[in-house]
Amino acid sequence: MSDQPRQTAILQCSFCNRECEHEVHYAGRILAHAKCSACGTVMQQSPNVLRKAYIKDLEHRAATKPLRLVRRILSDPGYLFTGLPKAIRRQPKKFVEEAKELRDPNKHPDA
Repeated sequence: MSDQPRQTAILQCSFCNRECEHEVHYAGRILAHAKCSACGTVMQQSPNVLRKAYIKDLEHRAATKPLRLVRRILSDPGYLFTGLPKAIRRQPKKFVEEAKELRDPNKHPDA
């Protein structure tokens, strides 16, 4: 089971056509799947499309990380000593969770 907090969004279900709460799961910044709270339908992309989108997004995240890090340190110099070490320790777990979602998006805890 994922350690990520439960995330919800109000979306229109393409199956029951109701606008209601959906439980959403992300792989990085990419929406992996959403489950309708009204009818239980799970909407998702094919695993291959999801993986390609994730890899493209991961490349962008890696390319922009140095600039984002410099901006963060310039706006909050203390981040270098307090926030950055914590962020570095969280990264492996974050990537493992994202990889689990990509490996088999159908094996999520609440579907």
